[in-house]
Amino acid sequence: MRYSLMDALKRNSALIIVILILSALTAIGISFDLPHTFVVDENHYVNRAVSFGSGDLNPRWFHKPGLMYYLLFSEYGAMYLLGRLSGTFNSVDDFALYYFTDPTLFYLVGRITILLFTAGMALLTFFVAKRFWGQAAGIAAVVILFCTPVINEHAIYITTDIPAATFMLAAFFFCLKTADSDRISGYLGAGAFAGL
Repeated sequence: MRYSLMDALKRNSALIIVILILSALTAIGISFDLPHTFVVDENHYVNRAVSFGSGDLNPRWFHKPGLMYYLLFSEYGAMYLLGRLSGTFNSVDDFALYYFTDPTLFYLVGRITILLFTAGMALLTFFVAKRFWGQAAGIAAVVILFCTPVINEHAIYITTDIPAATFMLAAFFFCLKTADSDRISGYLGAGAFAGL
């Protein structure tokens, strides 16, 4: 039997509502201390991503995974294109001036990205817990995840912690799929997410 997207949404409506409510509550502090952030890693990621606009995509610093730099750079590129199409920016220099005048939007874009990774981690947490203990346990696991102080603290700051945890959980999820059925997709998914 094939299920449609609407069927899946109906079956998991409680989960979706819980994740949306908890994400909204977490997002309350998303603009905390902007534009002058005191989280050192945030400055590091945003500044390096913006510096890629010079055309040099080498971060020249490899102490942390580079995926976040490139993800932010692609988001900032999309911001520039939207600004260019809407007439907000007439040139790359206008965009750079906007960043140096008030970088708040750049930080908010990155923080929203991390919040989306947190929601993805919650979804994966649900499916892993549901596999072992059922749907109610899955929803309880999501609530506990969002109430965990370390998750709650890092859910809105631009660091690699939340994306790394999400990728690790996705790799584990695909390992479980491999245990359930010996399909190649489970191995490929586990390998891909472990590599990220």
